[in-house]
Amino acid sequence: MSPGLPGVGRRRRGAGFTLLELAAVVVILVLLVGMVVPNLGLGERRALDGEAEGLRADLELARQRAIATGTTHRLTVDLDDASYHLELWASEDAAPEDEPEPPPGGRRAAIDLRPPRAVGGAFEPLPDRRGRKRILDSDVFVASIATAEGETRHGTASVAFFEDGSATPALIRLENHSGNAVELDVLPLADSVRVRALD
Repeated sequence: MSPGLPGVGRRRRGAGFTLLELAAVVVILVLLVGMVVPNLGLGERRALDGEAEGLRADLELARQRAIATGTTHRLTVDLDDASYHLELWASEDAAPEDEPEPPPGGRRAAIDLRPPRAVGGAFEPLPDRRGRKRILDSDVFVASIATAEGETRHGTASVAFFEDGSATPALIRLENHSGNAVELDVLPLADSVRVRALD
């Protein structure tokens, strides 16, 4: 070794990483990945649970409004564009009958206090924000709705709530693109909607 050439034949410090430094970096990366990856799945699950809770609240609102107003309400779901909205039955009342002539002697007949007879009508969206189409989170979709008419996977399906608090039974399945699923069970005589996570 020549004394005139400094550093030749000696190991230069700072030119690379030691095995210990590389191991420390790998451990830190593994810990970070271990914390981040599960949280990505939790975010998707939270979106699904949030949409299920919102749908449950709107189903129960439709039941409460039907009882309070004495008018049939329904929640209509469009499975193809993952949206839903609330509607109410707007009836066309029968024309009032002509008032009968008073009988001889000047006394009038008893007043008929029965509500007008419904002769027709149609479902119309609620006049407030609940009547507007609500689109689900982009990662969540309605996989199916099972009613008395059968299971629907495309098109539209409705769940009706009547004046006495009863409902058409339905099982609504929400899913996300990761394969998580939630079912909302609308029972005909229960006053709440049951939500079940399927994992």
